[in-house]
Amino acid sequence: AASGGDDRLVKLWDVEYGENLINYNYGLSCASSNLAGAAPVGSVRDLAFHPTGTALAASGTDGCVRLYDLRSDEMIQHYAVNGGAQGSSVDGVLIHPGGNYMLGGSVSKAGCLVSIWDLRSSRLLNTVSHDNGRSKS
Repeated sequence: AASGGDDRLVKLWDVEYGENLINYNYGLSCASSNLAGAAPVGSVRDLAFHPTGTALAASGTDGCVRLYDLRSDEMIQHYAVNGGAQGSSVDGVLIHPGGNYMLGGSVSKAGCLVSIWDLRSSRLLNTVSHDNGRSKS
């Protein structure tokens, strides 16, 4: 099982024994995820396991989705929704049961935004927005 929240940690748990197995630090901004000493931002909003059980996606209030490799215990990729724009939040993340695609969605006063990525190439395939009763892609 996994959990996450305002402490900026993604935690993996042993359900049988109730033990915290490992913590991942979610908290670097998407634009500076690889910068040493970057200030932590964002809390964890949603989590999704890859169907193979080898990876975990975490979305957060900084406009990013991070993908963690559960075998190496490292973040292997990060994806920005809406370019990781200031004030963006990724409220939900979903990995397709086939394991090849991931969706990240956000809701704001302006409307809804869903980004779709190909996990094999780490490429953004499409972004669909919905506002004022109309959809556009």
